[in-house]
Amino acid sequence: MSASPIIVRLTPEHSGLAKLLPYALERIEASARDYQLECRPEEYARAAISRVMVGDPKVLLLGLIDPDTAMLIGHVLAERFYVGSMPNVLIPQVRADENVGDARFEAVEQAIKWAHQQAVSNVQLYSHRNGNEWIKRLGFQRYRSVLRLSFEGDQLPPAAGPAGDSGDVPGLAGPRRASGDVAA
Repeated sequence: MSASPIIVRLTPEHSGLAKLLPYALERIEASARDYQLECRPEEYARAAISRVMVGDPKVLLLGLIDPDTAMLIGHVLAERFYVGSMPNVLIPQVRADENVGDARFEAVEQAIKWAHQQAVSNVQLYSHRNGNEWIKRLGFQRYRSVLRLSFEGDQLPPAAGPAGDSGDVPGLAGPRRASGDVAA
């Protein structure tokens, strides 16, 4: 790539850009598979693209396009959501296939401008790295860590606590039974 990528909003209204939406679907699914383990990647990607296709104003999909080949080489996905009555914007995906220089920062800046137009209370950005570059370049602040515990099916994770712990799991309806079921 000889020049910086072009950053455009991917929409079905523009026939040239609409042709990139199937590639965006694949990218969103791959990114979800790699970094959003809390969702089913195929369902997540289809839902996101469906919202773009119907013109949902609460979703923004930006494409980073190689000006030499017209290939989609990166994307930023953002969505407005509510926590109670407070509107927020979440940027769950920022992904580039190669070194795109400042283009990914510029794309996130465009998403932030879009968020500002949505009159939201804050913007949250998911990063699979430590986030320092987003803090330094765009002023994001680290305000929480996300920890994940994975277990199969309907099995409960092993009880943690001091020796002699009764096995009560906070947030569940009662103590665990030997079978792993929760007492009613």
